[in-house]
Amino acid sequence: MTDLIVIGGGAAGMFAAIEAARAGLTVEILERNAAYGRKLAMTGNGQCNYTNLVQDPSCYRSDDPALAYALISRFDTAAVVDWFSGIGIEPEIRRDGFYPRSHSAKNFAQMMEEELAHLGVRMRREIFVRDIRPEEDHFSVETIPAPVKDLADHREKRAKKKNLPDVAPYCYTAKQVLVAAGGKACPETGSDGSVSDILVQMGIAMKPAVPALTALIADSSCLSDGLRELAGIRMQGRIALPVSGHSERGELQFTEYGVSGIPAMQLSRFVGEALEGKSSVPVVIDLMPDATPDELLHMLRRRKEKLAYKKGKHFFDGYLPDGLIRYLLKQEAFSRLAELPVAELQEDHLRQFVQMLKFLIVPVTGLRDFPYAQTTAGGVLLTEVDEQMMSRKIPGLYFAGEILDVDGTCGGYNLHWAWASAHAAAEGIVHRKEDQTV
Repeated sequence: MTDLIVIGGGAAGMFAAIEAARAGLTVEILERNAAYGRKLAMTGNGQCNYTNLVQDPSCYRSDDPALAYALISRFDTAAVVDWFSGIGIEPEIRRDGFYPRSHSAKNFAQMMEEELAHLGVRMRREIFVRDIRPEEDHFSVETIPAPVKDLADHREKRAKKKNLPDVAPYCYTAKQVLVAAGGKACPETGSDGSVSDILVQMGIAMKPAVPALTALIADSSCLSDGLRELAGIRMQGRIALPVSGHSERGELQFTEYGVSGIPAMQLSRFVGEALEGKSSVPVVIDLMPDATPDELLHMLRRRKEKLAYKKGKHFFDGYLPDGLIRYLLKQEAFSRLAELPVAELQEDHLRQFVQMLKFLIVPVTGLRDFPYAQTTAGGVLLTEVDEQMMSRKIPGLYFAGEILDVDGTCGGYNLHWAWASAHAAAEGIVHRKEDQTV
């Protein structure tokens, strides 16, 4: 019987397996893909931003942010960088983010896999977990070969297509189990939430999974009213969700379906929560974040004086992107002024322009789905686990990574959560093994 079964060969699963194996435990990883670390190999635009110099509680979102950040503090940036240096991955700092000097996320994942092999960890591949059963003194993990998920459906297909191989369930057993199966983001890497369904059946309380670090989908009527004119525009701005009080600033990207860019993605978790039970929620976009309303109004007054000879439709030429001007021209407040001389613009008109540029209201009806999301919001509630990530209901069952209800902002924070939670879980697993041995 194995000391530890790790379900999921991603970032958190590989890290915890290495830590446990270094402590002398026998470890077996069950991974549904043929390759380990598939999602890890894609992170940071293929370059793997694996932690960040700046650490703050606001970088991590959860229903229990205090516990989340306590784990981050226990395994901080210096500890993460040192740990990976220990397996040969040297850091390069770019804008506070740590990347491997190889500039290769694929190589980063391969080096973790090499460490697993060096430590003798049994790495099972193309294994689909069907059930996790706590027994009297161990766990049984029932599996079938991937990509099969539904055994009955496969056998029905096999009855019609004789060349399909037969498959049968197989049980792996271990003293302890770590679930590091990820969430639902990037389903092409194997994260589909199927293990979460098993956990719910086991009585583990979970917050419903929603996409996070993903783009916002605007109401179709808003797009028809001209917002689609902004598609392709990238602008510095601030986006706010008044209903929750959250806001983010940075480069916004307007698309044919709504709003993207890092600030919109950072806000997506809170938008998803606000949308529960509602058809839409408004976000407010400030396209001139460096100027107060009064400063912008003063600038427009000066612009009116200089451009008095032009027509109204050319008032913003040379100041705003063409797409934004086209959008403004579709709004009644501006369109009726298009043919007037700039000299005839009134103070009220200038104030309306300030309103449109500083307080652009976009009704959001949804989030881009999991295939487009970088991570998952929701998962196993932190109230379900102790400080070593062990279930309070089922002793010996641990969790790490995206399966838990913690998601980070852009900048290596989700990977840092994977390392920190896996580190805590591995410590707990090793200590529990030692206690049982005494």
